[in-house]
Amino acid sequence: MNASSETAIQIIGSYSQLRQTDEHVYGYELQLFRDGSSLVGLWSRADGEPADFPLVRVEDLKWNETTGAFHFTARWCAEVETFDGRLTPKLLTGTVTAGPKSGGAVKKLSMRRGRDDWPSKNRSDWAALVEKMLKRRAPRC
Repeated sequence: MNASSETAIQIIGSYSQLRQTDEHVYGYELQLFRDGSSLVGLWSRADGEPADFPLVRVEDLKWNETTGAFHFTARWCAEVETFDGRLTPKLLTGTVTAGPKSGGAVKKLSMRRGRDDWPSKNRSDWAALVEKMLKRRAPRC
């Protein structure tokens, strides 16, 4: 194992906008990390009973740390969502645009930073946990 595989992962933050009723949970969550010089994002959307909601790794992730401009794409089977907005240490704001299957619906989001309680910042442990989560919570297509 080379030394770079054991570098620490920087947790940038977990941002969410979840709303819960007696029986259901709705909303979005983003977990954002820095792995060396790369950014990694995990995007989840809740729409139903409280449980482990589907989770995908985001693509085309761009963040201008000076201006806060933030963008990513999330693929849900044949559906694609794009997010464009602004990231600050305490807040992620912007819009999510759904793909054609959802009629191109646009939703405004304001997601607050929550607890950043990951069990390990060690790269190999973190990567194993992320892969396990993605496998268990992959969208059912």
